[in-house]
Amino acid sequence: MPNVSAKRIAYFPLSVAFSARARQQFALPLEPPDPSAAETLYYLRRAGCCLSSQAASGTRLNLLAQLNRALRVVGQQFFKDSPPAGEINRETLSSMLELFPPHELLRGGDANDYLAVSSEGYLEAVLELFLLDLQNTNPAAAELRPLFDDEELKERCRYREELNRLDAQQLGAPGTGFAGQRLTDLLQAPIKAAPHSLADQLAFVRLSWSELLPESLRQAMDSAFDGLAAEEQVRGPGPGPFVAPIPHYPASTTTGADPEKFSPDRDWMPRTVLMAKSTYVWLEQLSRQYERPIQTLEDIPEAELDRLAGQGFTALWLIGLWERSPASRQIKRIMGNPEAEASAYSLYDYRVATDLGGETALQNLNARCRERGLRLACDVVPNHTGIVSRWMEEHPDWFVQLDYPPYPGYRFDGPDLSPRPPVSIQIENGYFDRSDAAVVFKHTDRDSGRIRYIYHGNDGTHTPWNDTAQLNFLLPEVREAMIQTILGVARTFKVIRFDAAMTLARKHFQRLWFPQPGGGAGVPSRAEHWMAKEEFDRLFPVEFWREVVDRVAAEVPDTLLLAEAFWLMESFFVRTLGMHRVYNSAFMHMLKNEDNGKYQQLLRNTLEFNPEILKRFVNFMSNPDEATAADQFGKGDKYFGVAVLLVTLPGLPMFGHGQIEGFNEKYGMEYGRSYWNETVDTGFVAHHQSQIFPLLHRRHLFSEAQNFELYPLEGAQGINEDVFAYSNGDYRERVLVAYHNRAGEAAGWIRHSVPRTRPKQGEPDEPSSLSLAVALGLPEDATGYCRFRDLHSGLEYLRPLAELHARGLFLQLGGYQYRVFTDFGLLRDQNGGWARLCARLEGRPVADLDLALRQLELEPLRNAYES
Repeated sequence: MPNVSAKRIAYFPLSVAFSARARQQFALPLEPPDPSAAETLYYLRRAGCCLSSQAASGTRLNLLAQLNRALRVVGQQFFKDSPPAGEINRETLSSMLELFPPHELLRGGDANDYLAVSSEGYLEAVLELFLLDLQNTNPAAAELRPLFDDEELKERCRYREELNRLDAQQLGAPGTGFAGQRLTDLLQAPIKAAPHSLADQLAFVRLSWSELLPESLRQAMDSAFDGLAAEEQVRGPGPGPFVAPIPHYPASTTTGADPEKFSPDRDWMPRTVLMAKSTYVWLEQLSRQYERPIQTLEDIPEAELDRLAGQGFTALWLIGLWERSPASRQIKRIMGNPEAEASAYSLYDYRVATDLGGETALQNLNARCRERGLRLACDVVPNHTGIVSRWMEEHPDWFVQLDYPPYPGYRFDGPDLSPRPPVSIQIENGYFDRSDAAVVFKHTDRDSGRIRYIYHGNDGTHTPWNDTAQLNFLLPEVREAMIQTILGVARTFKVIRFDAAMTLARKHFQRLWFPQPGGGAGVPSRAEHWMAKEEFDRLFPVEFWREVVDRVAAEVPDTLLLAEAFWLMESFFVRTLGMHRVYNSAFMHMLKNEDNGKYQQLLRNTLEFNPEILKRFVNFMSNPDEATAADQFGKGDKYFGVAVLLVTLPGLPMFGHGQIEGFNEKYGMEYGRSYWNETVDTGFVAHHQSQIFPLLHRRHLFSEAQNFELYPLEGAQGINEDVFAYSNGDYRERVLVAYHNRAGEAAGWIRHSVPRTRPKQGEPDEPSSLSLAVALGLPEDATGYCRFRDLHSGLEYLRPLAELHARGLFLQLGGYQYRVFTDFGLLRDQNGGWARLCARLEGRPVADLDLALRQLELEPLRNAYES
């Protein structure tokens, strides 16, 4: 074995032996000097981009690099325990250096230094030959082989025969973890375990040899898995999840749960009923309806505000109120809609749009709404701005960005979207031909010559929002600027909806943009920009939303804060972060799909954990990102049955634009007008008028959760989870609601409520149930009777109190049929008349119980007269 210089060589810092031929053919630049830098993966992506196969991506090349790093560690340990007995020829090493030049040779180093090696350096060179052979024969790396093909080396020398000869003389030493194994068998173990998957091979190494691997390598491997998961994740259009999972809470409210910091409601907040309007579309529709131009907020007719208040709405959400980014409008018009406005969520600044009348028109509308008990609601979009925005112009450093494109295949040759000459803004070409959805756009400052690649807003589950720019909330100045914006908005708008609020929860902001290794799929290309939790916590020490809630409570207290949040964050947002209300998308998804058992489970879980969460849900049958309520639920019995749930469950009911009118058109966020020119379904509106609006005017009976009880329907075949039955009310009145969310018939008894926690001396008690009669506040009276009315049919029912206490209430419901029982009253049966009437009716309802009793009492006289 040679024994010369003690210099130790680092053959391939990026762990992949690129051939000299591949470097020349694909014009690969030198590796970055620091192999742990994020730019390393950009280099690997660039190398992978040279290959025609889609599978040959930089991410898979990174998997191979991490696999080589891990196998190198294992091989070094093997040689340390069992030094090789034979040698590799000098000519073989010389050929390897020439055909697969290491980093230092490419930078002008002397090849003689690599041949005059110490024993330690010699072993590294031998190990590199083993790894070169391995990556050329690995089936999972076949797509990448043009980067490190060893055919020319095999023609020059029989290096594989030399390795086989060396390997045949070598076995792991007794007393080591490799005792009795050959090095080749050891290194090939991951390939044999998963011959066609680099990810599975790396996972095998991560699991089998974890104790040998340094922490930095384990982190790099986890980061590689995250990068692969981010790039392979199926992403669709629009924000939010495709399905709503069932929330599961900790076993108790004191163990394993986040701290409880609910924000108290002002007196008006629980009774809030929200109507959403796409502002520009609404004004255009009003112009057609009134046959005159209605173009600004000041032009909105008094009659429309009277109508909303008369129907029972207490808040009006104006979508798309703010000044929008002109670049968004330009992109959408290039993409085929010559009438498109900018997206309502690609903002230039939080100023009321000039063409809507500006601040003067807003104040006019606000005053008229307050006269009618209507509070205005608006959006704040804190996660991002438009790619052209006031903050982009004044503070380009406030955004998540790189000095190089994260993917080398990106091209930015399209139109300049910046309206101001010193700066050029270009989105990636793939948007225009619909071939790609890049995660960054190009920002060029022509005065300084600086080029930035700024990330688009992104929730990690869908394609990037290509007309937006992602704010960097690790910067305290960004957090403070957004809080000041929110406080300014709150001085006019009493209800604020925060768009995509879950993306700014600390754990998700880190997962998406500065992930810890092993943190899961986030935004593509961000896995290599990982950050240790300690450093992240130092830069982002307090939950942004908790700070927002506390600042608003102190400075603009009469403001209802509403979060659009998914990813099982609903409880966290209201219980710990202190939001007054949070989206409950499960209501729409599960009831539409008739996943009734799942929604029953959601209600049960919430009641058992903390019913206070239930009253803080925002329930809806549609929202601006989804298909319309008419499209999802139809316009028949199912629609109205679910609408009854919407307005009688605890929480905040939200109605979509056009929902009451029966419109089917979904209005895009860039719409300046409606395109379908639909006419109002007057019958549909009339049914709302008779069945839904009266319930809105009684929201005080339904909005709270203190008296809410949920009942299972016990049928002949067991519990029927297709029937939702629950009672609620205030200190004076109780209401019982039942709805069958499926076709066909359902029948059974409701007797006892499901377990729920009940406040006791300020602390939650163990979950317990109530009987139906007790929950309705009915006394035990063996001779008394209870009367109640169904608001849907207007008919009255009569039941013995003793039966209600002993057996509960029998319900029989057709498909999508509902009952809303109210006006519960007690009857003392002085002369047995109510008993006789109850026996006569046999559970059937009548239009008027008092009239039916009088008719029964007069029956003997009538019979005598007729005889």
